[in-house]
Amino acid sequence: RRTKELASQMGLDVAWNCCISLRPLEEGADDNFRMTSNYADWDVNAKLPHGVEDVKRHLEEVDNVPLLVSLYTDVSKKTTAEMVDVFQDYNDTVLAVGLSHLPGNQKVFFGSDIAIGVDVLSEEVSFAEEGKDCDTLMPSEVAFVSSISTWSSSINLVGSQAMYHILEIIRIGRSSLEAAVTSVGFFFTGCLSYCIFAVLCPCTVATSVPIIPPLGSFVYNQVILPMIGLSLAFTDGSNEFMSRVPSKNESFRYSWRGSRRIYFNGLLRAFLPAVVPHFLYLIALGELMWKFDPQFVAEKCLLSSNNSEQVARRPLSPVIRCEALRNYRGDATESASVIMLASLILCTCVASASFVFRTELIRSEPPWKRNHMW
Repeated sequence: RRTKELASQMGLDVAWNCCISLRPLEEGADDNFRMTSNYADWDVNAKLPHGVEDVKRHLEEVDNVPLLVSLYTDVSKKTTAEMVDVFQDYNDTVLAVGLSHLPGNQKVFFGSDIAIGVDVLSEEVSFAEEGKDCDTLMPSEVAFVSSISTWSSSINLVGSQAMYHILEIIRIGRSSLEAAVTSVGFFFTGCLSYCIFAVLCPCTVATSVPIIPPLGSFVYNQVILPMIGLSLAFTDGSNEFMSRVPSKNESFRYSWRGSRRIYFNGLLRAFLPAVVPHFLYLIALGELMWKFDPQFVAEKCLLSSNNSEQVARRPLSPVIRCEALRNYRGDATESASVIMLASLILCTCVASASFVFRTELIRSEPPWKRNHMW
């Protein structure tokens, strides 16, 4: 009852099935410390386990509900360390926050993935003045006691006011992880776009198959994609980032029905930048052939009956489908290929704006305000 009152003040869920007691309960024994109602014992009625051993048995035989609750009651240093091991066995990431001057926290800190020790003893104890021989504690003694328990801690905070930095540290960590995932996702999406772009080259409507410039391909894959991907790794988290619960470290497979939207968005982001340059290639090829070699077009690609009329109108369709261009190589075809690759780079840069926000609308905030490097 006292634990649930404290949890309510902390903002944790205290409704039905909200907590599990880690104190083992013998069968048929009464527990005076457990919450009871007018109808039944809410804990027993919900069939929740009691004690660490019952939690392990429940995880093996029933489900993973004990790992999803937000509160554990009747805990001790021993049961807390055992539950940390249970979370570790089921591939969960454990963050432990505790007082650094308590030796009992040493095992909990050691078993956690990340441990944060908070030293509140230094601001509560009056230290001896320098040059005086007395029995009060020295600052070095308090620091030594705290270092014994927090030798395995990743972060050591001094003073109760430093607790406010924990949320900021967690926010920065989540934002960094999200930005890293976004950066890798953009790089693979860009590589997929280039693969689709290369596969569509032999499938072009034009009789002249576009040739991808080797130097341009190198710049796109080795310079453009890594630079944009690296810049995306510096994206700041959204304002409501801490309100979203991160996913658990569970091994699962994406099903087509459950992740249809994810697959569709990923393919759409990779497909559009790869297809748009091919339409631009058709337009550029026709225009550049009329620009650089109009005599060849008039003799090989136009009908002789109304040649002069077609030359005046400069149609693109006869040029694109001209059989004489199948083995033709000149400034027009090379320039059209360069323009096609340049448009791929431009489309990829434009598509990267959707990776800055990922789950938010682009019009909600300009992308460059959240990521100046991008």
